Amino acid sequence: MGKANSEIQINPYTFSKMTELRFLKFYGSENKCMVSSLEGVPFTEVRYFEWHQYPLKTLDIHAENLVSLKMPGSKVKQLWDDVQNLVNLKKIDLWYSKLLTKLPDLSLAQNLEILDLGGCSSLTETHSSIQYLNKLEVLDLDRCESLRTLPTSIQSKYLKRLVLRGCSNLKNFPEISSSGIHRLDLTHVGIKELPSSIDRLSKLDTLKIHDCTKLPCNLHDLDASGCTSLEALPASLSSKFYLSVDLSNCLKLDLSELSEIIKDRWMKQSYNYASCRGIYFPGDEILKLFRYQSMGSSVTLETPPPAPAGYNKLMGFAFCAVIAFSVPDHHHYWKGYLYCDLKVKSEGSYGHLHSRYLGEFSYLESDHVFLKIISYVEADSVFLRSYLSDSEDLVESFEEVYEVYFGIRCPHSQCLDCEVKKCGIDFVYAQDSRRPKRLKY
Repeated sequence: MGKANSEIQINPYTFSKMTELRFLKFYGSENKCMVSSLEGVPFTEVRYFEWHQYPLKTLDIHAENLVSLKMPGSKVKQLWDDVQNLVNLKKIDLWYSKLLTKLPDLSLAQNLEILDLGGCSSLTETHSSIQYLNKLEVLDLDRCESLRTLPTSIQSKYLKRLVLRGCSNLKNFPEISSSGIHRLDLTHVGIKELPSSIDRLSKLDTLKIHDCTKLPCNLHDLDASGCTSLEALPASLSSKFYLSVDLSNCLKLDLSELSEIIKDRWMKQSYNYASCRGIYFPGDEILKLFRYQSMGSSVTLETPPPAPAGYNKLMGFAFCAVIAFSVPDHHHYWKGYLYCDLKVKSEGSYGHLHSRYLGEFSYLESDHVFLKIISYVEADSVFLRSYLSDSEDLVESFEEVYEVYFGIRCPHSQCLDCEVKKCGIDFVYAQDSRRPKRLKY
């Protein structure tokens, strides 16, 4: 049943007469289908049970053939008290059931694949049985802000998605048997240190975490913004191919060590034609390896200097900017966007040629360095095609003078309180096709 304009009271005995009922669905963002009780209604043959804004505090049914249970936005406090034989159940969706306080024993739901409890803000604990759900693929506890503990382990080898974002009172991270998790969001979680076992998540390539003292190694994308107690970086930062690293407001980091990692190792790894890379960290200086740099928000770009020995293919650009805030901001709820504009000098004046988005940021507690590498394939625009050729030799016809302007854009007035303090740009070269491709600046 879809959207109703007025409240509909359903006689619970109506369901008792539907002995062969297999599909039940009341849906809509403002579902007004009400029932006073479902006592004595077993729903024995029901396979699919969906009731948006389910109005009762419990779901006292015995649906042994149930495959999918969806009750987003329900008023349920608990599903049932006893252990039910739900061997066919594959999905439970209680998204934003804000009154839910606990889960039932799910030890007999051994085929459960999806458990979505996102937004269940009153949930204080999960049941220990979830650690033995060996076919579980998704466990979503997004914004379960009252949740304090999880089972010590999750043994499912099929787990692909674990969401703990916003579980601000959660203190422990479970041991995970699955190696299939690619992305982990632990922002605004009460966990201060991750267990060493997280390094065994061999497919984990993206981590978002705030206020952590130790980071794992096997990542391609790392968002550790706000880890104010973080002092050391994972060893893999100097050896693995990171695509994106956000270390904003990690104010205890050893900046000299970080600069060396960026200059000597991170920027010289094996090159991927179809990718770009960026890193964002506290600091107030453009790296010395940038041959074109200046104070303020613009820099002049002229004929490329001679390529280093063995590096004869011009592949892209490296951009660098120092962003500074003039006044403190305690709200942090806005985003700023860093762009650079390319202008070409013609007949004594500069004409706009192209704009390039470099990345986003929010409030910074000190000056920060934003560094971005953009390859020819990833850019695929006039910004690079003005300089680059498909040939193995450098472009010989680089005659114009270009000005690169760095600017900040956002829809809020806070952008008036931040600026590009310094900037730099340089060329990225690669070895010729007869050698392994590596970057050189």
